[in-house]
Amino acid sequence: MTRPLRYRTVCAVYRLLATDIDDTLTDHDGTIHPDSRAALIRLHDEGIEVVLSSGRATASMKRVATSLFGEIAPRYLIAFNGAHLFDAVEDRLLFSQDLSPAAVRAVVDYAHETQLYIQGFDDTYFIVESESEFSHRYGRGTAMPHRVVDDLATDRAAGSPKLLLIGDHEELLVHHDILAERAQNRWRVTFSKPHLLEVMAPEVSKGAALAFLAGELGIPLAQVVAAGDGLNDSEMIETAGMGVAVGNAHPRLKAAADWVCTRSAGEGAVAAIVDRFFPINARSQE
Repeated sequence: MTRPLRYRTVCAVYRLLATDIDDTLTDHDGTIHPDSRAALIRLHDEGIEVVLSSGRATASMKRVATSLFGEIAPRYLIAFNGAHLFDAVEDRLLFSQDLSPAAVRAVVDYAHETQLYIQGFDDTYFIVESESEFSHRYGRGTAMPHRVVDDLATDRAAGSPKLLLIGDHEELLVHHDILAERAQNRWRVTFSKPHLLEVMAPEVSKGAALAFLAGELGIPLAQVVAAGDGLNDSEMIETAGMGVAVGNAHPRLKAAADWVCTRSAGEGAVAAIVDRFFPINARSQE
């Protein structure tokens, strides 16, 4: 049964689609449904802005975009859950909002005290203090290289776009609450996946980055569609004029969405979203 639309803003023509990557655009194994790929290529050909938005690092997002779309890969990449906004055509950051060095030190010290696995980032590498099952698995999953350092906080003395804690979800739930209580406006925490707890600067979110980009492009937020599956997509779908949760999304994201797609990522959810909100006949009537 299709869930009815809950419009915040009724808009006849949408001009930008922002979509999460993992488990929204691509399936759990990293493949994209051919209908979703074709739908995004069609939007690109029509001049609609397609923006990829992810908790992934910039380098990982660039590789994913190129592997999925080749020469027509989307220009704008919202990386690190919104900490970095990257222009792939001009090969430059449009803005960055990194964790402060003091925040990095405090969270790294907490990870040491609790014996949690933690890693930091720059735009090319993820950074760890030792090789482990987690680092090997993360490297394989993202195709990112990594560096091993003696002390993560010392290495990230200028700050980090995010810190990532990896572990069992039930255990991370406890640490989520403790870190949120200790934040004192120095950071914010969110889950991108049940086993991935993200720590970012307090003002960072995919929604804030999307609002900034839409403003730069002169596109009203009422003419923006955003799609996601995880809790780190919440601000993005709330910021967009039309916020969409895919069929396999977290229940809390579905509750916040204006529309819930009945298809999952592996069933071509993004294709269904494009068909509904970017119909060809609507474009031809402009």
